[in-house]
Amino acid sequence: MTLGQLIQALAEKAGIDKITDQNLINVLSNAELSKISVHSDLVKALNENLLSVDAAADNHPLIGAKYKAQALNALDKKLETIIDGLPIEDDVKVELKANKNSYARLDSVFEKLKDVKPAQAKGDDSALKAQVDTLLAKLTAKEQEFATLKAESDGKIESIKKTAKLTALLGGFKTIYDELDPEIKETSLLTIIEKELAKNDAKFSFDEQGNFTIIKNDGSAFVNASHSKYNPSSFIEQVLTDTKTRVVAPVPGPTPGQQPIIPGTPPQVDGTNQAVADFNSAQLI
Repeated sequence: MTLGQLIQALAEKAGIDKITDQNLINVLSNAELSKISVHSDLVKALNENLLSVDAAADNHPLIGAKYKAQALNALDKKLETIIDGLPIEDDVKVELKANKNSYARLDSVFEKLKDVKPAQAKGDDSALKAQVDTLLAKLTAKEQEFATLKAESDGKIESIKKTAKLTALLGGFKTIYDELDPEIKETSLLTIIEKELAKNDAKFSFDEQGNFTIIKNDGSAFVNASHSKYNPSSFIEQVLTDTKTRVVAPVPGPTPGQQPIIPGTPPQVDGTNQAVADFNSAQLI
C-alpha cells in the first residue's frame, strides 16, 4: 500500500467517512502520500492487531470469550452457594459441583430443586394428587410433541430459505462447474461451501430482522484476519477463490499508447487534490 491507502484503510476501520469527513479528505488530498510505500508486513500487522470499537463490541470471538468467562465465573460462585444450601445428600452435592459446564450445572441444580418436596399437607389427598399428576403428564407430553413438530418444521423452512439464498449468491460467480448440469453444479458448489463452513466452525443464519448472515456456531461474529466481519457473499467469494473454483477474467494489458505500470511502483497522479483522493480510494476497491 501507499501511505495514503493505509491511512484511508485505518480511517475506514475507525468508522471515519472518507466522503464527508473534511479532515480525512484534506489528508488524502496530499499528493506526496501516493509516493510513499508501506511494507506489506507492517500493513498486515496493523490490520490484524487493531480493532475498532464497533468490531470489539460486536461479539468479537476473542473479546467475547473473555467477558463470557467473567460472567460464568460469577454464575459458578452463585451455584456453589445454592448447592451448599440444598437439602440433599453430600455425595449428590459433590456430583453437582464436579460438572465444569456452567449451563449444564445450572440445569442439574434446577432438576434437584424440583425433587425437593415440600411438607405434606394434613389429610388424605392421594387420589386428588394422582389425578393432578396424570393430567400434568399428559399436558407435558403434548407440549413436548408440539415443540418437536414445530422445531422440525422451522428447521426445514430455514434450510429451504438458506439453500435459496445460497443458490442466488452462487449464481453471481463464474465457476469451473458452469458447463455441468445445473443440479450437479449446485451440489458441487454447496459441498465446497459446507466443507469450509465446518472447517471454520461457522454457519449461515438469519438475524432478528430476517437478513441472511454468517456467524460462528457459538453465535459470535465471524471475522477475517483483518477483523472485518464476513457476510455470506464475501465468504463465498473467498472460498471460491481459495479453492480455485472461481473463474477470474484475465487482467487486460495496457492499451496502445498507455504507459505500463511497473509492479510495486505507485503510478503518478496529476491534476487536482481531489484527483489524488479519488486515486487513493480507487486502489482499495
